[in-house]
Order: sequence, then C-alpha cells, then structure tokens
Amino acid sequence: MNYKKLLLSTVLVTLLAACNNDTGNGGTEETVPTTVIQNKEIYRIAEPVKVNIARGAIVNNVDNLVDIKELEMGLMDLSTDQFPTDNYYLQEGQYLDSATINSWIARKSDDKNGLNPSLTDTGDILKDEKKNPKVLSHVLEQDYVNSKGKIQGISLAVSLNKIYYIRATDDAGLVYTDEIKVDQTENGKNEVEEQGKKIAETILKRIRANSDIPDVPIFLTLYEETNKGNIVPGKFLASSYIDKNDNTIAKWNDINRKYIAFPSSTFESLDRSLSNVLSTLEEDIQTQFKSLNIIMTGKLLYEEDELSNITLDIEAPNITSSETTAMIEYVGGKIESQILPDYLPITVQLSGTNEESKAIMIWDPSEKEIKTEIYE
Repeated sequence: MNYKKLLLSTVLVTLLAACNNDTGNGGTEETVPTTVIQNKEIYRIAEPVKVNIARGAIVNNVDNLVDIKELEMGLMDLSTDQFPTDNYYLQEGQYLDSATINSWIARKSDDKNGLNPSLTDTGDILKDEKKNPKVLSHVLEQDYVNSKGKIQGISLAVSLNKIYYIRATDDAGLVYTDEIKVDQTENGKNEVEEQGKKIAETILKRIRANSDIPDVPIFLTLYEETNKGNIVPGKFLASSYIDKNDNTIAKWNDINRKYIAFPSSTFESLDRSLSNVLSTLEEDIQTQFKSLNIIMTGKLLYEEDELSNITLDIEAPNITSSETTAMIEYVGGKIESQILPDYLPITVQLSGTNEESKAIMIWDPSEKEIKTEIYE
C-alpha cells in the first residue's frame, strides 16, 4: 500500500487557527500550510500569511466545534463558485475585528450596534431571555485576493442560533442557565432564516458605509448552527452575491448542503445499502481488533441531494502505536478494495483515549491514492 505524508490542510480550522494558537508563553505557532485541499478545489494562501483580526472570536461565539469547522470549510467551499481557485488566493479576514463582531452580536438594549433583540427587564431573568432569544451568534469573514495581495472579494457567513443557550447573571451574582429554540412559530417558515436575512441586510449596509472596507463584491451566506451535543454540524441556509457598489441584497438563493450522521435512522432510510456497508466495516474492524472497544461514527455530506464527502471517526481507547499503524493499514485496505465509493473523498480520523488524535487517512479520488498522517 502506497502511503505518503500529507499536511493536514483538509481541516481548514487547523489552517485558520495555525497562526492564532497561543503557546502559553506568549509565543505564536507559525506553521501554516500554503495550500488548502477542499474536495476538488485548492486555494492558494496569500503570502505573507496574515492573522485573522478577529482571532479567537469564533471559538468564543460558536458552541460546537463541528459548526466551527463547517463554517470555515463550508464558506470556503461555497466561495469557489464566486471566487475561482485559479484566480484568487485565500486570506484570513482583515476588516471585521473582534470588537466589531462582539458589538454586532450584543443585544440592541445593551449596545447601539447590537443586532440581537432588546431585552425587557421584568425581574424574571429566564422569562425575559426566553421571550427574546438571541439569533445572531457570529460573523465569519474570509477574504479573497489576487496574486499581489490586493483584495478582490469578501465572503461572509452570518452564523445563527437554532437553539439559544441562556447563561444570565442577576444582580446578586447568581447564574441562571436554560435553553430555548429560536423558532417557536408554526407558520411553515424558518424564523431563524427570516431574521437572519434582516440581520444580513444591516451588516451589508454597515460594511458599505465603512470607508475602511474596500468596495468589492461580497458573497453573503446564512448558517444555522446545530445543538451543542450533535456530532454533525448545522447547515448553510441561503446565499447572495452582492456586486461592488451595491448595498442591498436583491436575491437570496437556497443552499442545498447538509450533513447526515452515521449511524442514524435518517441515513438508513436515505441509503440503506451504504449504511449497511459502513455497519459491516465497523463490525470488521471490531472483529479484527477484538481487544479494543471500537466505536465508529460518521458524517456524510450531501450537496444538491448527492453524496459528496464521507468522514469516518473511529474511537479506540487505549490503542497502542503498533495497533494504530495496523488499524490504519487495515482500514486503508478496505478502502482500496472499493467497499466504499472510490469517486468520493473519504476521510478516516482515528482517536484514542480522551479523543486524542492518533492518525488521519484521506482517500483522494482525483489521484486514486491514500494519504495518511500518524501522530507519534
């Protein structure tokens, strides 16, 4: 089996955090990949690499790591139609800083720039919070530049709460927690999306009114987050391309992009054959490595109702280094024997105790080759 090393640039969150990870002693990690592999598209990274000026904000504002990954990876993927990879370089956001974003996600009653509903104080904290749940969670910016580093376009993901997780403190310092769905209506509309479109209009007007932000095309998307405990991310709801000089959104386009979990009744109903294949693969791994308590889960990405990507997560507590190598070789053999669709990108992530990353394997359908990285 032909393995070769691969920089883990398939996980964009690794790329975007690479410059931003504090080392604990005031230093900064500088190892940054210069390319990003995203399905069939490759973005070159603008050099010198610039740190996102809203560094750390997304981690503070978005509850679930799978949403953070999908926001970053998904926005980049969707942007390829507007900013083709052969003409544009990817650069981290340089215009919306943490202070701006935090001001926008505040309540109108707390900040004049707040885009979340005002809070009426009746003396019942939880009742007040539930009556006016926060909708806007975060705004992610990605910039697209030419070969000389000049800004050519901006992509934005307006991230919205499907569930608002309440954490409020009263005057005595007591903390109250609860949760509530943002959409409490039964009118057949997604109120999260409806409110998100109004918020996006305001964000666009503010950007156009800001003389420090170049007047370039903007690709706007709406993203609805999943709940805290879900293993599959939320979904992009809609998008709009706004040409330079325009400061209004003429049209929204629906985005048909969603993840489905394995195992799940939803996936079994959608594709019983592939569900059975994955179940058999898990059983085969469990049989081959009987001494390990193997659990396999997965996320399957569907775009325009067609399966476009498979990610498998194998948990093997207390797995040893030799067992890690053996398992990677075993699973790689299963992939090469084409028990899984060989025309799709397939990522296998192996973790040990406490979800410690042990290895990653990627089937690259364009090269018909397996690439792997085993962590020492």
